[in-house]
Amino acid sequence: KPLPCRAFRQAKTLFGRALWFAARTRESRQYPETPMYYDEEDEPRKSWAWRCGMVIVSVAVVGAILVFSSTHYSKVAFSSTHYSKDLLSKRLRNTNPQVSGFEGTEVSSSTMLAPAEEATPEPNLALAPKDKLIFLFLLEDSMLRPDIWTNFFADAPKDSYRGFAHCSIPFQCSLNMQSYLDMGISLVPTQSWFGGCEVWPWWVLVKAALASDFVAGEGLRKFIFVEASTLPIQPFSFVYQTLLQSDSNDICFSPSDEWASGKVEGKDLALVKHHTWVVLNRFGAESFVHGWEVMFEKPEWNFVWRAPRMGTNGFANFSDTVSRNDFNDWRCNLEEIFAAFIYGMYEARVDKVWRHIIPKSTCRTYMVWGETAS
Repeated sequence: KPLPCRAFRQAKTLFGRALWFAARTRESRQYPETPMYYDEEDEPRKSWAWRCGMVIVSVAVVGAILVFSSTHYSKVAFSSTHYSKDLLSKRLRNTNPQVSGFEGTEVSSSTMLAPAEEATPEPNLALAPKDKLIFLFLLEDSMLRPDIWTNFFADAPKDSYRGFAHCSIPFQCSLNMQSYLDMGISLVPTQSWFGGCEVWPWWVLVKAALASDFVAGEGLRKFIFVEASTLPIQPFSFVYQTLLQSDSNDICFSPSDEWASGKVEGKDLALVKHHTWVVLNRFGAESFVHGWEVMFEKPEWNFVWRAPRMGTNGFANFSDTVSRNDFNDWRCNLEEIFAAFIYGMYEARVDKVWRHIIPKSTCRTYMVWGETAS
């Protein structure tokens, strides 16, 4: 049994016996003929002492447990944040020497949302906030923990966020339609063809979100990519304030020795690798949708796409592209297309630009594979 339960039972027994013994000792002093052992005639006196002792002990122990629990779990929440911080600092130093410190959070076989700052910003959400969050859920048949997401969205102002979900098994998701609607999440049409390492479902999600009236208008927009096993570990107000402090794209870049490289027309080029879970601004989301529409080739039999080079403005130039087949190290497209369609490829002439982009981008998620964090 849990430690508090065992401690309570042991304390109850010891204190009860001590009180009963004290009562019997007092009676033996007043009445020497009274025996100092328990027999049937002692039952009324033992029951009285026992019950009084139990009332006192129960109140004291329960109060102590409540105080201990509130203190302990508040420390656990604080410690878990710093544990993740230390864990991610090592991970980020290994994967991205230019990014230092903890920048995000997520658990389970995929991810969990979390902020980068130490201090929690003071919630300051207006009734009709101009800046908005868009949560994009990639699901198979349901969320892993809809109860946690329900609590997360419960205190969020109605117009501060919207959710869009893509289900690979739409019938199963439709069984929970009302719970999604209660959370402000709309289901998008299922993309039956999953070529391109699941890029198409993401493309459907982002395109549907961009076409919605909610995204239109002034203000910042942040598109948050999550999946069924993603869990938030901070309150909505924290996530809202943190992600909308700037209009930057938050992409967790991998170290340069993991980038796919190739030589085109005598020039060394590289596709910048990154994690698949990203937070994009409006421009980044639009670039991803446009890029996949115009850069994807031969969908009927092969998952080939073209990568744009970086233009003079520091963003992808879709009129100057290179086939992905010209690069080595084939990998999941989702680990390259966001950086490629927003900024373009890496090459020596744009080295300074990339040195400016990478440190500004923040990792907002971390991975837990099974029971081991990485």
